[in-house]
Amino acid sequence: MILLNLFRIDSAQTIKLVFICISIQSCLCGFNSTIEGSRNGNVKELDSLKKLRKEVKDILYQPYMKEDKYLLPWLRAKNYDVESAAAMIRNAIEWRKRNNIDSILSEDWSSVERALPYRNDGVARDGSPILEIQSGKWSVRKFVLSGKRDVYNKYLTRISEHMATKVREQAAKTGNNNITQHISLYDLSGYNIREHGCVACIPAQLQTPRDFEAYFPQAFKALYFLNTPKVFEALLILLRPVMSPYTNKVLHVYGSNKHEWSQHIFKIVAPDQIMPGYGGTKY
Repeated sequence: MILLNLFRIDSAQTIKLVFICISIQSCLCGFNSTIEGSRNGNVKELDSLKKLRKEVKDILYQPYMKEDKYLLPWLRAKNYDVESAAAMIRNAIEWRKRNNIDSILSEDWSSVERALPYRNDGVARDGSPILEIQSGKWSVRKFVLSGKRDVYNKYLTRISEHMATKVREQAAKTGNNNITQHISLYDLSGYNIREHGCVACIPAQLQTPRDFEAYFPQAFKALYFLNTPKVFEALLILLRPVMSPYTNKVLHVYGSNKHEWSQHIFKIVAPDQIMPGYGGTKY
């Protein structure tokens, strides 16, 4: 009788206990379900990664190329088709060697950089490097019509390589292996058909996304076109089919309403990390 009195629980307590048990069970079921889903996804990815590494291990000549975070974008770009991803990597490795991409950052680009400036010294809130280009002020026509189209396109490859290097350096500096991509901000103020959309300029403009998709897959965490004029829409129609579904997904196109696009950007980038032209305070 004494034992019964010790363990007697009134009806209100019973109801509370039942609700607590149900809540715990629901949380555990949800947790187990999430873990199981992640496990299944990871198993598939890890299995594909293992197969891809076996396919290309003999051609991965740089230490960073042997890391999972280097190999995964190629797999994802090809929807985990190992054979296609391996072919893509082989093509990229041959291209790198043929064009001396490993030494491109040590080459003297000072004269080109003065004409086509960019900045990449800012970082997003999550640590991802930021690329800022005032592309509306670039004179693409000047390079193309002076017979320097190849120089122009190689310079853009140099920027891509620079950002890939910055991503690896930032990950190593912070110890954050989740930093695998960068954020790009393109200011299109000043864009016009004569300087950027001329008939001779279009092939050079289209070559850039082709190279990027082939040799730097899924390198963008986010890509912003800001202060985009109406006349740019014609070029954008040509660019989108060249871009992968992934790049199209992370591409954000805004007009000249600075209040509209700055609110979106400042969610992922602090103002002191970007230049005033993008609404920031960095000089």
